[in-house]
Amino acid sequence: MQRDPIISIVTPFFNTLPEIFIDTVNSILNQSVTDWHWIIVNDGSSQPESLKYLKSLTQLHPRIKVLEHQNNKGLSTARNTGINSVRTPYLFLIDSDDTIHPTALEKFYWFLESNSNFDFVNSYTIGFGAKNYLWQEGFHNYSGFIKRNPVIPTALFRTELFRKIGGYDESMNEGLEDWDFWLKCAANGHWGYTITDFLTGYRTRENHEDKWKNWNDKGLHHFRKVAQNKYPNLSIKSFPVIKRITYKINEKIEWGIKDYTIQPSSKPSLLFIIPWMKIGGADQFNLNLIKQFSEEFSISIICTLETEHEWQEEFEKYIHDIFILPNFLHQKDYCSFISAIISNRRIKFIFLSNSAFGYMMLPYIKTRHQETKIVDYCHIEEAWREGGHPKYSINYGAYLDRQFVSSDYLKDWMITRGADPVKIKTVYIGIDPDLYAPDLSKCAALKKDKGVDPEKSLIVFAGRLNSQKQPDVLIQSARQLSLVSSNFILIIIGDGPQQNVIKEGIEKYRLEKLVRYIGALPNEEVRDWMNAADVFFLPSAHEGIALSIFEAMSLSCAILGADVGGQSELVDSATGTLIPLGTKSDQINLYSQELKWLIDNPSATKVKGQNARMKIIDHFSIDKTVKTIKNEILTPIELSRFIYQDERFRASGRLAIEGYNNMLELSKTSILDFNRADVFNRAQGKVIFNSGIYTLIGSLLKRFYNFGLNNNLMVIPKVIKRTGRIMARAGRHLMNIDD
Repeated sequence: MQRDPIISIVTPFFNTLPEIFIDTVNSILNQSVTDWHWIIVNDGSSQPESLKYLKSLTQLHPRIKVLEHQNNKGLSTARNTGINSVRTPYLFLIDSDDTIHPTALEKFYWFLESNSNFDFVNSYTIGFGAKNYLWQEGFHNYSGFIKRNPVIPTALFRTELFRKIGGYDESMNEGLEDWDFWLKCAANGHWGYTITDFLTGYRTRENHEDKWKNWNDKGLHHFRKVAQNKYPNLSIKSFPVIKRITYKINEKIEWGIKDYTIQPSSKPSLLFIIPWMKIGGADQFNLNLIKQFSEEFSISIICTLETEHEWQEEFEKYIHDIFILPNFLHQKDYCSFISAIISNRRIKFIFLSNSAFGYMMLPYIKTRHQETKIVDYCHIEEAWREGGHPKYSINYGAYLDRQFVSSDYLKDWMITRGADPVKIKTVYIGIDPDLYAPDLSKCAALKKDKGVDPEKSLIVFAGRLNSQKQPDVLIQSARQLSLVSSNFILIIIGDGPQQNVIKEGIEKYRLEKLVRYIGALPNEEVRDWMNAADVFFLPSAHEGIALSIFEAMSLSCAILGADVGGQSELVDSATGTLIPLGTKSDQINLYSQELKWLIDNPSATKVKGQNARMKIIDHFSIDKTVKTIKNEILTPIELSRFIYQDERFRASGRLAIEGYNNMLELSKTSILDFNRADVFNRAQGKVIFNSGIYTLIGSLLKRFYNFGLNNNLMVIPKVIKRTGRIMARAGRHLMNIDD
């Protein structure tokens, strides 16, 4: 049975050619959310092909309705005709030549549901057609709207807004009617928000003046004068500045599931919960998995952190169902949204990687969605919070059906700290040996193009320049090598907070002829440099097993790296050398000595590179990795020793999220650092009293914290930390678990 719609889509239509309108139609029909109907207002069209296409749409799609104007009345009147027929709580406006991303309506709907102080929402825009561009202006321009209109008409509105202030000015038939409407909203104290995703597409023309007479300097100047008289109380100072509200301590968490339907999929559904889509080894691994899984699974991604997601475009080559939670949700609705995603998309499997918030969500997810299988993947033990994400995996292991790790080293590390050995399985991250295959012609061409002497050994470093990769050791090793040999070129690829260590070191030690720093590069260019390299050099302070080493070995590079983490499970004496993690001076001496040997013995170095590629092909291909994970995911769920439906565990799930949000707030203060705040969260998430007692204790602890913070009393966090430990011990006793 067809559900009542929650969104009405309104589109004015006048003689739009089918070959153009079909892009708009497909973008609407492919929306993830399906609880909509579409009102197309035919504004007196006379083009036979356009009329024929409109008629066919209504016959094929019962959710599409056409309203007729016998004569052309203009955009404003056509929009108002559609708006006046709307009876749903939300109204979406889109012109007949524009497009939207498949998740646009769903994200817009959630934004307005989650952020009650806004009346409409749009997004960043992709310009296409006569001109192609990315547009990142929007409602955050605020009073800038007085001087110009930086947005297109495409947006989702609360329908009641039009009941309050009316629709578009029907006297404006020559353009700029949408700009006038935004000023009308602002003059009445209403404003919107622009989501920082590219969810709308705007078809550009060579010249707007050929259709809209007001689109010229004279028309724009005249409009500004008219607007000043029309909205006399609207000024830079009086313009409404409405901003998103962030979570406050003691604010009520939303737990209900929004009731709406999603496009059905014939494939099993898989949800990735990850922190971001950034350039890095863990993200490359996630991308490789998604690429391999996309043909067999219907995949969704939830990103939990607010940051630059510079690899989003790479992920969108394979899937479009990507949700960056901070971009469109209030924190209080994270739980509700994730539960809705799992329910509406019938998620059968969850793959969790490197998301602290994802781990904190597990008690809530598992109590509500017991049939969903949850697995995680840990790459490396980390210096923060007693081990970082692997420590989270241990603490929340009871809610996981399987735990994957990148090495036997990490597996043993977790087991010695309390992880269930039955659940943990080593799955090496793997590489595609066909994608990362040596090409001698490309190698020669690159060296010639970049002016690299083919007679010299080419050494390549690729990685993020931070403390983990030890850029100081890297540049000092190059300096020491330069004292005994000049028969090499070192290429350093990457950026990061310590890139100045490299830049300053090259200048200070006069290494310009031997060392080149070329910054961050796209994957394809990094691969080309590795293909040309004789040696791949990565002097890390800690690693799981670096993905870049997998890539370099597949491209027949000899490896020089650090004997840390599980790297000895990949690199042996036949493929390279690993240096023990001693003092930095010891590392520099050993690295420079080994580099000297490698460049002095090119035949032996070449053999090591050939052995490296054969080892990847035989034991570490991505196909083997994907097959192992897929088989484990599809294996029926084994019942955990936790009884998920028990109300005590439901309470622990709710309070784990409250603890997470409290941690966000408290970690901003000068006294309480992230680790101390996490003690409070962990105590909440694990101690299983009944919810009433828990709420009381939580409230008292919060007040105790605030008292200490307000009065600058350092002893308070120590007392709370001790209290947290006592509560945690009590909780473990009640649950009969080890931590």
